[in-house]
Amino acid sequence: MEPLPVRERGLIYTFYSYKGGVGRTMALANVAALLAKWGRSVLVVDWDLEAPGIERFFYGVTPSLQELRRSRPGVVDLIVAKAEGKEIDWSQCLLEAYPFGTTAPVSILSAGRDDDDYIKTVQALDFLQLFTERGLGSYLEELRGEWASKFEFILIDSRTGITD
Repeated sequence: MEPLPVRERGLIYTFYSYKGGVGRTMALANVAALLAKWGRSVLVVDWDLEAPGIERFFYGVTPSLQELRRSRPGVVDLIVAKAEGKEIDWSQCLLEAYPFGTTAPVSILSAGRDDDDYIKTVQALDFLQLFTERGLGSYLEELRGEWASKFEFILIDSRTGITD
């Protein structure tokens, strides 16, 4: 009896630009939509913490995303929870969009809850402390492994410029 085929790990692509306003997020949204149209499983991670909003590119096909982002945790919430010794199941944070009427969604992990505290929370993040004292690096590696085991493509919308 032959062993069952082992699914390959998903591919991770980071969309980065030193300068903002060059269409990086729009390019990522278009690539995500096309991959979903072609039947691929796609996770979009909005790591652009200072200018979040990748889900806006999908409002036309999934208008509920705006309201869902207000109530569902995202990247910032995962980081804060980890720093406080708590854990949030990242898979329960996902928003789903259906571009081109696809049957498979583009899954979106937003930057975080779009509420009144979002800006203060982002500004309070001390990445040096999070990496050196709270194990953020290991946690991110763990998340990356889980994402790559569940999705064929993980597209990350990176922060602009030189950042943590």
